[in-house]
Amino acid sequence: MQQRNIRLLITYDGTNFCGWQRQRNGPSIQETLEQRLTRITRTAVQVNGAGRTDAGVHAQGMVANFSTSAIMPAPAFAKALNSMLPKDIRILMAEEAAQDFHARFSAKGKTYRYDFFTGAIQSPLERLYRTHFPCSFMPDNVQASLDFLVST
Repeated sequence: MQQRNIRLLITYDGTNFCGWQRQRNGPSIQETLEQRLTRITRTAVQVNGAGRTDAGVHAQGMVANFSTSAIMPAPAFAKALNSMLPKDIRILMAEEAAQDFHARFSAKGKTYRYDFFTGAIQSPLERLYRTHFPCSFMPDNVQASLDFLVST
């Protein structure tokens, strides 16, 4: 049977993971997806991500892909995975991709977002998603330094 290339759009809260890439020191997003896809397809699956995130980092639109000869419709992978994945990982979309599509090498851009809370007392509900910086925040200085971070 011919291999199909499936593209996934993923969102996750990375708090309980050691990052995107498989690691020996704890569970990763990639490993978790591969385990579930192996159960669904009944064959070993390798998932390619558009990039890597560090331990505790979240993603709102990580793209990944995998090859499979499974005959289930591509959108059904999202439903099947979401029924098996922990609640901190969700598949937003699954679709057929061209055979030459690779999440990492076909990526056209990435956006990184850093949120700061500058108030005196930060809500504990925000602690995982915003850095507490209880000082005077000087956006002009930050903006001037951003030019050093922009790259291709």
